[in-house]
Amino acid sequence: MTTETNITRKLNGRKVIKISHELNLSSYSFGIISMDILFTAIAQIADEDKELKEYLISISELERKIGRKLNRVSLQNTYEELKMGEVEIKGKTFKWFEKIEISSEQGYIRFQLNNELSKHLIAPSFFVIASLESFLKLKSYYSKRIYLVSSQFARMRKFNISIDRLKNMMMVPDSLNQYSNFKERVIKLALKQINEYSDISLKIEELKIGRFVKDLEIIVTKAELVKVQKVKINKNQDTVQVGERTIKRGVLAVENWLERHKQRSA
Repeated sequence: MTTETNITRKLNGRKVIKISHELNLSSYSFGIISMDILFTAIAQIADEDKELKEYLISISELERKIGRKLNRVSLQNTYEELKMGEVEIKGKTFKWFEKIEISSEQGYIRFQLNNELSKHLIAPSFFVIASLESFLKLKSYYSKRIYLVSSQFARMRKFNISIDRLKNMMMVPDSLNQYSNFKERVIKLALKQINEYSDISLKIEELKIGRFVKDLEIIVTKAELVKVQKVKINKNQDTVQVGERTIKRGVLAVENWLERHKQRSA
């Protein structure tokens, strides 16, 4: 049983989301704020943890962490969603949280993830690692889910997933069952946000059976490879531009640096 002295009262600086493959591909649905709070909570977990800790932190600290202001209405809606939120893994349903309490009046949030999910959260055998910073920048629930799924297969650089499985995982509403709607409001939006804001880049190809799209082939490129493609050499100014960084060096040195960087990224 958790005592007051065992409660953690400050978020750590961990910036990595680490969850099991099974949990990553499971079925659940949340709003944006609930997703951000849930995965900020998950990011607090370290491999050496023996159990899932209970946290009691200020709402202002949570706001700084997730990069958004939380008003009383959004907090109340988020509390209800997190309290009732469930995830289905291999036909079995689990609550996400053992304990969740939010007080806008007193300015705190208290939470503990469900211990039944420990094997999926504490040093899981087969896991996906994703950037919390990238995750929090994405503004759509669907973008966040597709980002996590794509991060799982980033080392393979390419994977196929069926439309039906994606819909089931993300528990899409009936209004998005028609593929044209699903493509416009889920796939295209996720592609735009992930490529603009995250540490990976995606290209998606539709795989058809007859006239119907049944699967998606998703090609994943890691951030360091994307950066190499965006490198610009300005020979007149003797600089190399990598993202927002400008490196001043001799033209020959710049070209040598670029070649070495490409080799390391290959």
